[in-house]
Amino acid sequence: MKAARYNNSKTLAADDWLLSPNIKLDNKHAYMLNFKYRAGFWSYTETFEVGIGTEIDTENYKIIVPRIETAVDSFQNNETEFTVKEDGDYRIGVHAMSKADQYYLFIDDISISEKALLAAPAATSIIDIKP
Repeated sequence: MKAARYNNSKTLAADDWLLSPNIKLDNKHAYMLNFKYRAGFWSYTETFEVGIGTEIDTENYKIIVPRIETAVDSFQNNETEFTVKEDGDYRIGVHAMSKADQYYLFIDDISISEKALLAAPAATSIIDIKP
C-alpha cells in the first residue's frame, strides 16, 4: 500500500499536519477535493480535519473538511467542494488530531479538480450581424 501514514504517540495527542506542495487555484472556479482515509485498526479511533492555506504556517488555514472521526479500517471516500477568495498558490493540509495511544491514520489518493466557473461571462452589449 502506498498511502500517507500518521503514527500516533502512546503519550501525546496528535497535532501534526501533512501538507501538499503548492497548487495554483483561482477565485473564478469551484474545486472538488477527493481523498480516501482509514484507521489502522478497527478498535482505534483516528481523528483529522482538512484545511487550505497559502503558507506553510497552518495557523490561518481555512478548514474545508470538518473534523472526521473514524475507526473503520477499510478506505472511505471523501468528496468536498471548496472555493478560494484570491488567485494564488495554496496548500492542502491534513491535520491529524487523534487522542494519545491510538494507532495509524492513512490518507490516500488525494486529488483536486475544477468543478465549475462561479460566474457566467459578461453579457454581450453590441451584436453586429452581417449577411
